[in-house]
Parts: sequence; structure tokens; C-alpha cells
Amino acid sequence: MSFGGGPHGEIKRDYYSGLIELAEEIRAMLAAAPQSKVGELTRAAQDVLAERRRQVESEGWTPEHDDEHAPRMLATAGACYAIFWMNESSSPLSIWPWDESWWKPSEDPRRNWIKATALMLAEIERYDRADQQPKGGE
Repeated sequence: MSFGGGPHGEIKRDYYSGLIELAEEIRAMLAAAPQSKVGELTRAAQDVLAERRRQVESEGWTPEHDDEHAPRMLATAGACYAIFWMNESSSPLSIWPWDESWWKPSEDPRRNWIKATALMLAEIERYDRADQQPKGGE
């Protein structure tokens, strides 16, 4: 991924590295979370899973589609929604990975966090599928 030259390139590289670390921490927290039955999921967990299902069923963002994205792209989009409230404008952050027409934040912070978490979940699932692929020569 190219960040461009000059001081802005360094800022974007540092910011992007921070997002990668955040995604890895979230993945570790999810892996460490106690396992429970679907009926025992919290409202928040149910809402995130419902949003992920909506992304697949309504938007068509299937696992096959997600696999076409570069590594960390879904996590970057999720991070943009997660920190939207820190942005001083309604336009997406400079690291938003897609066309601005796909930037659809909500006025409700909880809704943005649900979108963010569902995108992070999609990234983890994409990562896991890629990790299952045979490596060269296997």
C-alpha cells in the first residue's frame, strides 16, 4: 500500500500501523471471550451479528467478495466508523479505503460501532480463510 511521500505519508503510515495493532487487539479479545450459546449472546453481540448478516444478504458483501479485498482493508473501513465521532467533518477519514459514496455513517454512535465491529468481524473471517489457504509448494 502506498502512503505517498513527505510528512503526510509518514502520518498515514503511523496511523495505518496503529489501526493494524487495534485490529489485532480486537481479534485477541474476541478469541479470549468466553464461548456461549447463541441465545446467551448480549444485545450488542446479536446486533453486530445481525449487521454482518445484513451486509451479506442486503449489500451482497459475501465472503467471496470480502476475499477480493486487500488485507486489512475491511478493518480500515471498520476503524473509520469506530472513530467517526473524532472526525470534525461528515466526510470519511483520509484512510477510507473505498469511494466516498460508500461512506454511510449514522448520527447514532452505537450504530457506527456496530458497523465497525461487523467490518472487523468480516476482516477476521477473511484473514482466517486466507490463513487456511495452502502456502506455496504445499
